[in-house]
Amino acid sequence: MISLFIVQVFNYLSPILVLPFLSRVLGVDKFGVVMINMSLSMMFLVVSDYGFGLLASYKIAKLGEDKIKISNLFSSIITIKIFLFLLCFIAYFFYFEINKLSLSLFVFFSINLFFQSFQFIWFFQGIEKMKYATLSIVTSKVIYAVSIFILVTDESRYSYVFLSLSISSFFALLLSCYFYFTNGYRLVIPDIRVTLSIFKDSTPFFFSRAAVNVYTTASTFILGQFSGVKEAALYSGAEKIYQAGQSLTQPFTQAIYPYLARSNDTKYLFKALALIFPFYLIGVMIVYYFSDYIINLFYGPNFNDSIYILHVFLLSSLVTFLSVNLGYPAYSIYGRLDLVNNSVYIASVLQAFSLFFLFEKEMLSGRNVAISILFIEIFVLVFRTVFLIKIMRHK
Repeated sequence: MISLFIVQVFNYLSPILVLPFLSRVLGVDKFGVVMINMSLSMMFLVVSDYGFGLLASYKIAKLGEDKIKISNLFSSIITIKIFLFLLCFIAYFFYFEINKLSLSLFVFFSINLFFQSFQFIWFFQGIEKMKYATLSIVTSKVIYAVSIFILVTDESRYSYVFLSLSISSFFALLLSCYFYFTNGYRLVIPDIRVTLSIFKDSTPFFFSRAAVNVYTTASTFILGQFSGVKEAALYSGAEKIYQAGQSLTQPFTQAIYPYLARSNDTKYLFKALALIFPFYLIGVMIVYYFSDYIINLFYGPNFNDSIYILHVFLLSSLVTFLSVNLGYPAYSIYGRLDLVNNSVYIASVLQAFSLFFLFEKEMLSGRNVAISILFIEIFVLVFRTVFLIKIMRHK
């Protein structure tokens, strides 16, 4: 859990350090272009991940110390990822052609997408040796921050943000591969049956992640396409702070997920939640109180409209903390991960209708999208709580 916490701190510390710099050097419009492409990148990574981030750690944890089976599983996932990356690359090529993007943005974006597509933090989660992932990610994030300050000198070099990401992703992948092989695991010619099986088993998790994407990372992209780059920039500015706050709790979820899958220790989950949530609540209240100062410090006065959006996101973060931990970690105890996926499918449909309604009524703005997400997150929490209580009563 400590290793995961360090990973998440650096995952968001480096962007938080560079965001004030980028917002001032690039200006609102170019900052918006970068954030739209960041959102698109996250959408592609959901495709290239294909649910392995959730399923693979679970399966690896179940395999225990069997390095041969784990190596076969790992090799199968990497093989699948090659084809998924190619699909994403082709899709981005068409997006590049339609939107007349700069060639440098296309090249740097594609290189970064390649290196990020093959990251495998899920492997280290599964074998419960997160120190290796911690070292590689911390190193890469430091490289990213340094590269930004060196390479992005004015708004004309906005595409160099993705060059910086490419460099950092390369080093993260390089170190991860080193730790993978030095721990006695290897790449093998994947068993076709294992490959097809893992692809089939991951499909529900992929659709679940894709559904979540509809009401999370895709919002910046949607706003950029229909409401302009400025609205996308204002929304993304608040969203990045919201995501940074969420990152502080993700280590808790990621650490207990494989443990609960093995131990089926329900009491541990609720004791841990009761211990962690009050501290998280206090943190959210502090950020809410100082939100005006935080937005101005990070982005400057041009982003004042992000303050209200941040307020809504902070409320969402409290709901999300509970719903996430009452999701895969809790339901893994009872072997009913399908219900977690179902809650997300329904939520994505509701959010799609919400976005369509806002678009039709010409109300598609950062504020309204954030409010819509808050209500969707409340729905997910209620759904998971109700069904979890029902399952526990029948056990």
